[in-house]
Amino acid sequence: MRLIPCRKIREGMELARDVVTGPPGTAPLLRTGVQLSERYARALPQAGIGSVWIEDDLGRDIDVVEPLTPETRAKVHRVTGDALDAARNSLKHGAGLPDAVVASLAEVADALVADLLEIPEAALTLDDLSSFDAYTHRHSVQVSVLGLLLARRAWTRRAGPTTAAASATTDSATACASSASACSCTTSASSPSRRRCSTSPPASATRRWT
Repeated sequence: MRLIPCRKIREGMELARDVVTGPPGTAPLLRTGVQLSERYARALPQAGIGSVWIEDDLGRDIDVVEPLTPETRAKVHRVTGDALDAARNSLKHGAGLPDAVVASLAEVADALVADLLEIPEAALTLDDLSSFDAYTHRHSVQVSVLGLLLARRAWTRRAGPTTAAASATTDSATACASSASACSCTTSASSPSRRRCSTSPPASATRRWT
């Protein structure tokens, strides 16, 4: 079994996994075993499906390691969907997220970590993603970095201005390190604990006119 982008679907390929467009429990758009055709190569992307699992001689001996159990995956879909609904309602009424919603998100995060720790090979998924789609890989990493920076800022803000200042310094340096642009940090002479980081486009992205 192997994963291919929909644009590479060819006549007669066999679908190896259900194609589902909704949350867990939703009836699949296509069932395992369906014979694909080039018509699906055009129709599936229009339905928001970018890739499909197929069964052929090339992928017959490939053992796919799932990073999450079906139970955890279903729980993630359910809890995050409920949290988004709660966030819209809270925003409408000018209130914060209910404690129960925050607690359920924390529980889901723990379940995600627990599943990943049980399957170290799941980290190879990032490498596969990098080969399959460089943009999605880069976007996933950047979203993770920004999420961690926001979480650190929120937690350290409660700890007081000194800790928050130190966190801001670390945040700038971390964001600088994860940036694809050229980046440099300087330390203030009057306050060694504070650093200012700035970025500039990489040399390869600079266009020169002659």
